[in-house]
Amino acid sequence: MYAIGGSSAINYGSSLCTIERLNFAQPNLMQQATWELIFLNGDFEEQKRSQLGSIAIADDQIMIFGGFLDTDLTNQCYIIDHNSQTINKMKKK
Repeated sequence: MYAIGGSSAINYGSSLCTIERLNFAQPNLMQQATWELIFLNGDFEEQKRSQLGSIAIADDQIMIFGGFLDTDLTNQCYIIDHNSQTINKMKKK
């Protein structure tokens, strides 16, 4: 399970650039799943996102689309590859 972007409760209206994964495979000492911060590489790793859609398109890839980039509405699509920890913008055909 992934949490991608979102809005900051501290700085209301500001989007977040973080991606976190709930790790069921390596529970903590109390046998609970733990959240881990995912660091991505690529030209779009620092983009702040909120109110977006996402869907797994392969075992190792997630497509994220639409929502807001910081405070601007967008229809752009990106592919996150969680094995290589990269994010790339989808190209128009």
